[in-house]
Amino acid sequence: MVLARIYYPVSKLKTTTYLARYHLLYLDVHDVCRYLDKLHNTQKELVQDISYRHTLKRLGGRISVVFYDATTLYFETEEEDDLRKPGFSKDGKPENPQIVLGLLVGLDGYLLAYEIFEGNKYKGHTLLPVIDGFKM
Repeated sequence: MVLARIYYPVSKLKTTTYLARYHLLYLDVHDVCRYLDKLHNTQKELVQDISYRHTLKRLGGRISVVFYDATTLYFETEEEDDLRKPGFSKDGKPENPQIVLGLLVGLDGYLLAYEIFEGNKYKGHTLLPVIDGFKM
């Protein structure tokens, strides 16, 4: 899946279609998405540590500038849960549950940290939790 997305960078759904069509490898997109939840719950710190060390190496051992942005990602469902909640939608889909994704990056856009927030959380309240988590 990773190699296919590097070679053919499209959505997870289109990647599973590509793998089935051209490589006879059949993956259920729902299984892929459930695995991403598992990865987030069990490997988030490891992924961030690898990203941080890579960024540090690329920047000569010193990080002096960071950039922060938050965006919303909506889901094609009407069902909410503890995380996916209707809120302000940049995509014009306020009726759909969404999450807020906060990203902290270094120069050249290398990922340093990320955090996922409830979809109804005000973006202005997401910066400090990401910075505090990054400092630890």
